[in-house]
Amino acid sequence: MEAEVPAVVWGRIRSANPEEAIRGLSALRDKALSSGKFELLEHVNVQGSAAAASDGKLKDELLGAGLVLAGFSTTLSSVSVERPSSPDRAAVAVTVETSAYEERDAAGEIVGARPRGEPQELRVVLLRGEDAWRITEILAKQS
Repeated sequence: MEAEVPAVVWGRIRSANPEEAIRGLSALRDKALSSGKFELLEHVNVQGSAAAASDGKLKDELLGAGLVLAGFSTTLSSVSVERPSSPDRAAVAVTVETSAYEERDAAGEIVGARPRGEPQELRVVLLRGEDAWRITEILAKQS
């Protein structure tokens, strides 16, 4: 599976820095949703977490409809670790914006299109396991 993911992404996910890790996790999630390689989501979310349940529902919907999100990507800005943080848990404040993308079927035909998303301010909770960071929860940013 690691061969399918650029080394720079794995390096970010395994970084000691949660700000780097969230960038790698976002890139890996983008790859899973845009390519249909949904098994990559296992490296993005903590198993059994709210984040895993949400992405699992999206995966099931896409698989059921036979679709991928061609051209889907996420831009992260204003990435900062909130205090306090520990070596194995971090809350990261981030502004997220999704690209425009096409919903394509197995034959590559366009069956729908979505415009660029509006920027969202989120608080992403990361947990560091034995090998890498993963997302456990995504919340609206606290003011």
